[in-house]
Amino acid sequence: MIINRQMVQTLVDNLADKYPAAVKGVIPEKISLSLLQNILSGLVTRKRPVRNLIKIVEVLEVEAEGTRIVEELLDIIIVRLCN
Repeated sequence: MIINRQMVQTLVDNLADKYPAAVKGVIPEKISLSLLQNILSGLVTRKRPVRNLIKIVEVLEVEAEGTRIVEELLDIIIVRLCN
């Protein structure tokens, strides 16, 4: 499955409709759409679910300040999603 920028924008728009506080000031201010796209693509490639987008964004908001390396962020997200 290819996750393109338009799909990511649609997911973010839907998340903003339901949980505006989770997105306002975070995307794209702290987390770029391209970073989120790479993270979601990586999760799909690793056969991990992306349905808990709010949790993914929350983890990225905190962890992306320390690193922008997609592989490291993926490992962190996978651990946090399992908890």
